Amino acid sequence: MAEIALFRIRNHAVFSLSKNYKSLILFFFALFLILGQFLRLIPLPYFPSHFSLAEALLYFTALPLYFCKLRKSIWLLLGIGLSVLYGTLIHGMDFTSVLYGFKLLAMIMTGVVIGDVLFQRYSLEQCLDFFLRIFSIILLLGAILFFVFPRAHLFFAFLDQYGIHFLGDPHEHRFISPFFDPNYYAAIACIPLILTWIRKKRLLFLLFLASILLTFSRSGIATCLVLLLLQMRKLPVLLILGIFISCFYFHELMVFFERLIHFTEDESAIARLDTFRAGFQFFWQHPFFGVGYHYLAPLFVWEFGRLAPDSSLLITLIDFGLIPTLLFAFYGIYWSIRQFQKIRSPYRALFFWLYIYLLLTIFFTSQFNNLLYYQYWLIPMIALFTFLTRSQDESSSRS
Repeated sequence: MAEIALFRIRNHAVFSLSKNYKSLILFFFALFLILGQFLRLIPLPYFPSHFSLAEALLYFTALPLYFCKLRKSIWLLLGIGLSVLYGTLIHGMDFTSVLYGFKLLAMIMTGVVIGDVLFQRYSLEQCLDFFLRIFSIILLLGAILFFVFPRAHLFFAFLDQYGIHFLGDPHEHRFISPFFDPNYYAAIACIPLILTWIRKKRLLFLLFLASILLTFSRSGIATCLVLLLLQMRKLPVLLILGIFISCFYFHELMVFFERLIHFTEDESAIARLDTFRAGFQFFWQHPFFGVGYHYLAPLFVWEFGRLAPDSSLLITLIDFGLIPTLLFAFYGIYWSIRQFQKIRSPYRALFFWLYIYLLLTIFFTSQFNNLLYYQYWLIPMIALFTFLTRSQDESSSRS
């Protein structure tokens, strides 16, 4: 009897340890998303300023769970790893590029682990509410920044007084959120926007929609607009909210429309076009297997003295080359067909809208901002799709 009792105690202790460990991963994930770029203000020593201690803790905490069992995504990781090795062999060792290679691997694995943990801990409604709580805090912090520091450069100057140096764009009366960038926020905020209409949380839907409009981001608002066009019942809300916001931010709205109409003369649009054209020079130099993942960045700076193109698709094509990119695309098509064949209610609606949003971000939104490799977008998206895939597989095995 004593042995049986001891066995139960040990089993309970192991279960509690496992549960606490997974709760820690979710805590780090929530902290990572909520604080966003604030974490970059205190970078990890010896690493670039865009890599924080909190982000490293998230990766190192999640990665052991990834390797506990064989994952289907291991082939994708192998392809990325080989691309980094290929770039190192043909261009020489670049520490930052190798670091970014490991970071991309860590982001993908962490997203898979978080989705897996969410599946083990939560139902569909609980999982969506978990994400909505995180994004609601991000929305609140963004609103505080928006009203206290309507001019972003004043916020950065305020940080500078305390020895925290951050070089950001001088956005005025634009909702920058803890991501410090209105374009990235507008694109990412479409995720909770979808979750709110799935969960029928009307007030939260209005708040996220208003925050997206207040970014005055052309690409982000266009992405949101396409989603709402496909969900026709939401369009009157967008119209009313847009008119209401224009009453208070008429000048910003006029600037937005002026940039929209005269986009061919806009400096940021011209700069994006110039880097896009220059990027093709690198592609034709290494068309089949690319320059190696992230090796475009130092090569572009050395060649043109400026940052690499913003287009995620072009960066993928240049970094990995035509053959690996086509393999990634074929795998994506195969995965999509498989998922649509087996997805069932109650997961169908969420999967459909997230998938539409994914296609929009790949082929449209990410052409203006390198969204596909942005950690605050990539990890949540992988986590959500992993959760849906695991949940559907579990339902299929039971039926």
